[in-house]
Amino acid sequence: PAPGLGHLVSMAELGKILAAHGLAVTIVIIKPSISFHCLPRVELTPVDSVHSEAVTFEAARASSS
Repeated sequence: PAPGLGHLVSMAELGKILAAHGLAVTIVIIKPSISFHCLPRVELTPVDSVHSEAVTFEAARASSS
């Protein structure tokens, strides 16, 4: 989230909702410097949905298992 408190609270609330659905949640707050991390590839199962959010949640679920 951006450094503002309003952004942090909103991000924490979203994290609680995602965690309630069984997803692992990590919130990272960075200082002005930026670092990049390579994350491992995950295999996604086909998602039978017209909603792009379903693909996002599937990616999050796959990466937390």
